[in-house]
Amino acid sequence: MEPSAVPTAAGPRAPVRGTRSRALRTRWRNSSARAALGTVWVVVAASFSMSVAVTFASQEAESRRAGGEPALAAVWLLGLALAGALVVRRRYPVTVCLVAAGAALLFPLDSLTALIALTWVIATRSVRRAVACGAATALATAVALNRDRGRSPLNVVFSTVDQGTGDHVVLTPVGYVVVGLLCVGTAVGVGLVRRWKTAARDAIELQVQQVQVTDELRTEMTRQEEREVIAREVHDTVAHQLSLVSLHAAALEVSASADDGEVRDAAQSMRSAAHQALEELRDLIAVLRDPRPRAANVVPGVELTLADLPRLIDSARQAGAPVSSTIYISDAERAPQTLNRAVYRIVQESLTNALKHAPGQSVDIDVRGAPGAGVQLRLRNPLPDATPTVPPHVERGSGSGLVGMRERAALLGGSFDAGTIDGGFLVTADLPWPRERVVDPHEAAVPT
Repeated sequence: MEPSAVPTAAGPRAPVRGTRSRALRTRWRNSSARAALGTVWVVVAASFSMSVAVTFASQEAESRRAGGEPALAAVWLLGLALAGALVVRRRYPVTVCLVAAGAALLFPLDSLTALIALTWVIATRSVRRAVACGAATALATAVALNRDRGRSPLNVVFSTVDQGTGDHVVLTPVGYVVVGLLCVGTAVGVGLVRRWKTAARDAIELQVQQVQVTDELRTEMTRQEEREVIAREVHDTVAHQLSLVSLHAAALEVSASADDGEVRDAAQSMRSAAHQALEELRDLIAVLRDPRPRAANVVPGVELTLADLPRLIDSARQAGAPVSSTIYISDAERAPQTLNRAVYRIVQESLTNALKHAPGQSVDIDVRGAPGAGVQLRLRNPLPDATPTVPPHVERGSGSGLVGMRERAALLGGSFDAGTIDGGFLVTADLPWPRERVVDPHEAAVPT
């Protein structure tokens, strides 16, 4: 399946990563097959060339009655071994080249193995090593050609038979020089082409990587700009309105008469809730403006723990909600911050929904948890017999709260469900809690 294109400021981004990986795999398979065929070809060619050189040397020794057959048999085996060493020419090109050149200097062998290895030295090694191996190979080629030229005309490799006279015609000295230059020049040329192709391929891969990094940076910059816009709007609108609510609540608290304790307590609760909301909103704005990655559900500066659940429920009771709760959590201080925040926010949002959509109805909360067993959350409130009478100043929900709770549970790998059942509305959540605390490097609070 094709990877999804990530939208950027310049339009949708092409799936570079998937296309590049498939191209690399295809190229790897094709290059492996070509490399295997190339290895077979060069080994066979070098073996044949070595056998020809040893055969002509054997014939020359026999014509001179030198009696060197056992020694030439060992030389032939050495030549075959050097031809077989071309299998590792890519990994050890310098060693193969120098050993083959040295063998051609000391024994009646040709320099084809050294010439083939020289192409990989030029393609993959430094200029200094390439020059040294090139000089050794050129010398070995010159010695091998001179050795062939010094034989009798009947045993010269570069010779032919005149059809008219039947005489053997050997290559001239200039011809040997031309052959030597062609052999060394061809090896150098092939090595340079391989070196340039490798450099071009590396440049293309680097360009693809740079394009990918550029697209990711552009995407991140676009997202950061969007976060900054949201942060400014939230600060200029929501934070401003909460500040006004806090000021009005403080004024109402001060102006309430001494006998009107309920009004004063309600005003105090409003001011405290508005102040807490402002503090959390400032922390959220700081997160929007800070592009550094953080763990899911972790907001610096807002330390919400499972121990804060009773305070949250008490604030709902002070607002007039008949809430009954059962909270049993073992080793609450060991709970990860991500779990603390998720449980707190799910209970908070569920209470808000119950107070908004079923005002005056009782709310039952049951929260149980322990390390290794996870956290099980259950919140239920009965629905009114008729359509609930909601005050005109209370807005109906958009459903985003349920989506947010479900996302919080999913980010932790837990489950969430909410819906009507038996004449009531039931919210359930099952969140994992590892037995051993896993410290997340992003979980530490960052000063703001």
